Amino acid sequence: MEKHLRKQGLKGNSYRFLFGDARETAVMYNESYSKPISINEDLGPRVIPFIYKTLRTYGASTFI
Repeated sequence: MEKHLRKQGLKGNSYRFLFGDARETAVMYNESYSKPISINEDLGPRVIPFIYKTLRTYGASTFI
């Protein structure tokens, strides 16, 4: 499936069997939730840090 998505011009993290990006995602959530949030702070990186990072890295044409 990843091969077909890449042929269509989409970008994203490479497939990793069984757990995929679970460890990286968990680390990002733990880091973001361990800090207090400011009223003026952008909520994207706090609420969905993995998706936010993926979109910043690969752009809007991405798969997760």
